[in-house]
Amino acid sequence: MDDAPLKLKSGRPKTIVRDDITHIAMISYWSEGPQNVSINEICRRAKIAKPGLYREFGNEDGLQREALMRYHTLAVAPLTHIFSPKCSLAQGLDELIKFLLQDRVAAGLPNGCLLVKARQCFKELGAQTQALANEYDKLNHNKLVAWLEHRQKAGDLSKSLSISLAASYIGVQMTNALRMQEQGEPTEVIRGVTELALSVLLRQE
Repeated sequence: MDDAPLKLKSGRPKTIVRDDITHIAMISYWSEGPQNVSINEICRRAKIAKPGLYREFGNEDGLQREALMRYHTLAVAPLTHIFSPKCSLAQGLDELIKFLLQDRVAAGLPNGCLLVKARQCFKELGAQTQALANEYDKLNHNKLVAWLEHRQKAGDLSKSLSISLAASYIGVQMTNALRMQEQGEPTEVIRGVTELALSVLLRQE
């Protein structure tokens, strides 16, 4: 299934399409927060009965976990090419800002970050979804750390800077930019704030 907005046919489908349900759940959780969308509401939006959804996903935790997996593949995994060893610090940060400022609404996707929203209601999530959210947080942090280590060895990141701290700092700025976008701040304002925040990482000669 591609990443285009899902077009639902009218009426109740004769069979449950797992991908369609996952997509609907992902968009719903992404735009409103997992804690604000009940399993009954997902069933209504997907035009399926609750027993049918449970047969596909086991329970609400299984659905949330799969929706989070879909989100990470769609919205986070593409960052991998930015954090490649050959990408300089300045180039990587510039590409990161461009990625964060994409017009997601024009592509039929919500603004904001599902991982951030999942973290905000973490205690309300099921055990499987909690474990996956923790796994993704660690994975994303480690990818940043690996890239920054390459950049430090290449000489465009200060040798005195803690790599783990720098990775956490970038993560905070990413979250802030996505929140500003979700709140409707002008793109140029978000760009300016994010560029200013990340500029402290660029080594001063």
